[in-house]
Amino acid sequence: LTRALPGDGLACARHLLTLDASYNHLTGVLPDAWAESLHLLRVLRFNNNPQLTGSIPTAWFPPLGDDDDDTLNSAGAGAYRLGNLVELDGTDCDLTGCLPANLGGASWLATLRLGGNRLEGAVPGSVTRLTQLRELSLRRNALSGGLPANLFAALANSLRTLDLALNAFTGAPPPFPTTGYPVLRDVDLSENDFEGPFESFGAVLLMRLSLAHNGLTGTFPSPCGSGFLDHLEIQGNAFDGVFPD
Repeated sequence: LTRALPGDGLACARHLLTLDASYNHLTGVLPDAWAESLHLLRVLRFNNNPQLTGSIPTAWFPPLGDDDDDTLNSAGAGAYRLGNLVELDGTDCDLTGCLPANLGGASWLATLRLGGNRLEGAVPGSVTRLTQLRELSLRRNALSGGLPANLFAALANSLRTLDLALNAFTGAPPPFPTTGYPVLRDVDLSENDFEGPFESFGAVLLMRLSLAHNGLTGTFPSPCGSGFLDHLEIQGNAFDGVFPD
């Protein structure tokens, strides 16, 4: 398929549950107008369309409550928007701009893959509202700034895979939860600009952790609490001391 994605052309498809336009040669931008008609949409895939450009529409996501500090863009305000999305995959396109501040309004979102684009700016604090989120992949973008300090704690009961490699994130990595039964299994924070200490594995039963090629310092903590760990990458940092027993 070629040319642009239809905007108003899908106005008659109000019962659409899945839209998969991946692996094509689509051009143009993502239509704001989908927020006005595709209220029941659960799965949206437009990945691997390298000429698909523009930003991720703020209009797609429901507004946040007044208690959130993120600044909202009022464009495309609607009653429902794409608030029923469970999966959003825009991997390997040519998307630019920032992640929408009201991304956390898509409260059913379980899979979010936007790697291999040119997205910039910070991860919005509202992502910690995505309490159904199982996979978050934003690798190979130009994202920067610090991550929400409560990222792992807020998503402890859902998040299994986090891939933020090959960006420009700064600050200290968020601490892992120290209580409860977190389900996190696979974390890749490599090739960023994280700095400071990596304090603890917490209560996480990780299988894979990559912190490679950052600016982390201090003593590396013992991984003994993570009895399922089978893949650990910590090269290219400035850890000191001895390797823990």
